[in-house]
Amino acid sequence: MRYNQILVAVDLTHDVCRLVQRACKLAQRLGARLHLVTVLPLDESLSGLVDAQRVSQLKLEALDYLNRQMAGISCQLGECRVESGDVAKIIQQTMVELECDLLVMGQHNPEGMLLELRSHLVNSVLPHHSYDLLLLDSDRPFWGQPVQFQLAIELNEVGFGLLHRAEALSRRLGAELTVLHVQSQTVADVDNPAPQEAELRLLRAEHQLADWLAGLPRAPRRWQIVQGDAGTVMRQALLSPQTHLLIVGAGKSEHPQLSMGSHLHSLLQQHLGDLLILH
Repeated sequence: MRYNQILVAVDLTHDVCRLVQRACKLAQRLGARLHLVTVLPLDESLSGLVDAQRVSQLKLEALDYLNRQMAGISCQLGECRVESGDVAKIIQQTMVELECDLLVMGQHNPEGMLLELRSHLVNSVLPHHSYDLLLLDSDRPFWGQPVQFQLAIELNEVGFGLLHRAEALSRRLGAELTVLHVQSQTVADVDNPAPQEAELRLLRAEHQLADWLAGLPRAPRRWQIVQGDAGTVMRQALLSPQTHLLIVGAGKSEHPQLSMGSHLHSLLQQHLGDLLILH
């Protein structure tokens, strides 16, 4: 798994220095080119209030600020853009134009438009485009040694693909990967508890995951299957100081209550921890 072109979408209402530094260190380790974009949310409804000259001035000021943040950065630098208009649409267009395969955003306290933007990217954009979304907590330092990644997957075809992608990325970055699968209780389980059936499902899951791990180039040393609420388990993993990066898939399952992807909205409401969402 390789990222070649990384786009960092910055929100100028927050300090972007730490985010840019963290994204640059990641680009260095991956040998990728780093691009920056910020979008001034000036839509048509504001066109009568902000004239073209003022918009141009705001763009120049923002571009100057971003260039100062990039001073001294040692990774491969690409384009630095300042646009105005529909934020999600322009970010998507920029990803396509620059042929980027990873979008990086800051993991600030998500409120209002920022949370709406993330949800739109995850629910409407990622499933139809070939790039991933990385949310970095700007309050955390870059990953120290030993780097610990945790992957949450379902035991289906999608989960099998995510496992191979996450293992390749972890190997490339020198990270230790822990694989997590959550067996959630269905309505039928609650209404008709059958301990033997639950034990049998757990045993099948253990055998299936063990077979998958045995086929990897470098099998993770740690994996676990837990029973409970998938959303709660993933939130705990995201906020854990022992987990540098939580990796999940953007896809949804035929059984929403069992799907990792169906819990992404609640994960996006967190503002701590680093989260990688694979398309």
